Amino acid sequence: MSYDYRDDLSGGAKHADFLSLGFIMELDFLKGNKNSARLAAALEEVARANKQIELQRDRLLRDHAKSTVQVQRMQSWQALLCDQLLPQYRQQADATWRAFASNEARFFELQLVLIDLLNAELDALALDAEFMKINAALEYLFTTSNFSGDAS
Repeated sequence: MSYDYRDDLSGGAKHADFLSLGFIMELDFLKGNKNSARLAAALEEVARANKQIELQRDRLLRDHAKSTVQVQRMQSWQALLCDQLLPQYRQQADATWRAFASNEARFFELQLVLIDLLNAELDALALDAEFMKINAALEYLFTTSNFSGDAS
């Protein structure tokens, strides 16, 4: 703060004294050189987070595509198994059972046919279980990720 006394003007007019007040304030965010390192670090962290998000999104999209292909393959195998193979195994088992009952087939042959039928039924159950696991994984992908609409 400073004060200046000023004399009156030559024409007799009064002149006000001069008072000045000054202050200094340092604002860190305005200093480019001190914050440039922090700003660069923050920008690098944001870029790293964006890269992680992009990698995660790509992984989720790959998992979705892989699961979708697996579901399509499993649906075709399930259709073949349920529509053609299991009915054929059941027919063969019934025919062999009737043949065994009429003493035209041996017990060993009946066992082989029934084992084949059971194996086909186990394959169908394993396929159903795998199908449920993939559906659960797809459900997880859809509920835990927020796609921006570019995947579906």
